[in-house]
Amino acid sequence: MGQYVKASIARPDGQPGRGLTPKDRLVVIDVDDIETFPARDADGVTIATDIVMKQGKTGVGIYITPGTANVSSNSSGDADAEGFTPSVQISHPGNKTEIRAFKQNWLGKNCIVILEYCDGTKDLIGSPCNPCKLAVEYSGTNEANANQLTFQQVSKGDDIAIYTGAVTTDEGAA
Repeated sequence: MGQYVKASIARPDGQPGRGLTPKDRLVVIDVDDIETFPARDADGVTIATDIVMKQGKTGVGIYITPGTANVSSNSSGDADAEGFTPSVQISHPGNKTEIRAFKQNWLGKNCIVILEYCDGTKDLIGSPCNPCKLAVEYSGTNEANANQLTFQQVSKGDDIAIYTGAVTTDEGAA
């Protein structure tokens, strides 16, 4: 990572304060399946090189109920130990076999997650050295039946990355 160059920040075009518009899928990648994880660019935020997966390995996609993605990144720490703890929370409808198997088999795994937006941009949370972990909340009532899945970095570290590389899942390339 190169040296950050201080620069003023102007008001972004359009309506930058509107809510997020993610696609209806979150991609989860097991860090054990990654061959090469690229470094961030000089800005400390952008990852412009593809994540290289081990032979035969891909990420998996999870359907997101539209309007339920909640992305956060909060800083904390003493003066000599400041960092970010980013996370993403999504809702997945129902509690069928596939989501139950996902919860059972991904709990405790180290992963990274990629959230793709309708404008083509992608946020990446986690890294092989500071992965995300899954936390699950399930609720089934006469009003709703859904799983809340939260992926959060295990330790303070870098902020959410902007990922411009390719995303390959068991459904193909996006």
